[in-house]
Amino acid sequence: MKRRKERLEHEIRIIISDIFLKDIKDPRIGFITINDVELTSDLKHAKVFVSVYGNEEEKEKSMNGLQSATKHIQGLLAHKLSIKNVPFIQFFIDGSIERGVKLTKVIEELTKEETEN
Repeated sequence: MKRRKERLEHEIRIIISDIFLKDIKDPRIGFITINDVELTSDLKHAKVFVSVYGNEEEKEKSMNGLQSATKHIQGLLAHKLSIKNVPFIQFFIDGSIERGVKLTKVIEELTKEETEN
């Protein structure tokens, strides 16, 4: 069952990325990257973690656009996914990339300070 869940998470991630590229035309939705998809053990719900490029206002607009397009994306996913019951999807901002960039900057600053002393 674990292998099936992982395979389905990967497939959902690819399909939703493709939907963003080809089917979503909402101008509120900016540059978005799908980072991860997590399915519940019963495969009925999927959390889709996205990174949104831009400032806080642009991120909020993009998330609002995503929330309003969720049912449309769900329908497209149902047509492209080859399973009987398509999981209900929810979008969440994944801040891990931003945290990684901030952490890298802190490490670089500390390294720079250390080499100067």
